[in-house]
Amino acid sequence: MKNYAAITLPWGVFYNPAKPLSERVVLHESKHIEQIKRLGFIKFYSLYLVEYVKNILKYRSHKLAYRNISFEIEARKAAL
Repeated sequence: MKNYAAITLPWGVFYNPAKPLSERVVLHESKHIEQIKRLGFIKFYSLYLVEYVKNILKYRSHKLAYRNISFEIEARKAAL
């Protein structure tokens, strides 16, 4: 997690103390909480993983695969 400011897991949001906690990060992770509540955590994480794997095969890059997951795109828009 050293490269990430925060991560949302089923049992909570974990912030990296080595990274600055900005309003954008809080809004981004709040959107993930909303997505999990909307879909349920099993469906959310299943779809997230499926999209990531499809994107890895498409882009051959972790960064591009991650950035192009629909849930991440939605969360980035919410944080603008």
